[in-house]
Amino acid sequence: MEKYLELLSSKTVSIYLYGLNAAFQQAVNERRFPYNSFKGVRSSKINRADATERRAFTVEEAQRLTEILPGEWPDMIRVCLYTGGQRLDDIATLQWKQIDMEGGSISMTAQKTKRHMNKPIILPLKEVLDRRLAAVRAITYFR
Repeated sequence: MEKYLELLSSKTVSIYLYGLNAAFQQAVNERRFPYNSFKGVRSSKINRADATERRAFTVEEAQRLTEILPGEWPDMIRVCLYTGGQRLDDIATLQWKQIDMEGGSISMTAQKTKRHMNKPIILPLKEVLDRRLAAVRAITYFR
């Protein structure tokens, strides 16, 4: 644990310990081990100061991503940005039934936090969605 506290955030080490404790307890319950060596082991107090800070993309970095990524990636990144920085996974799993073009909003639930949100469809986002919808309709038409 001490070794990992030097390399990782205390929160990450705490999560690792939680997982190891659960795995070893399962092994004890199945009589594979006589005792759980991780039972009662706690990492040092979680230190919020050692958390890794992430910075936002610069405008130039975001623009570069939309220029070099293939296929639908540039539009997904634009939707992430135009919805206030939503996670890529939330955007990738978005379904058309969640998008109300007439009402001007997208209804979504963040997978990580389970928080429900209604995001407004701003003009640049509407342009991306219109383009994607036209592509979907073209594919459907030719099937």
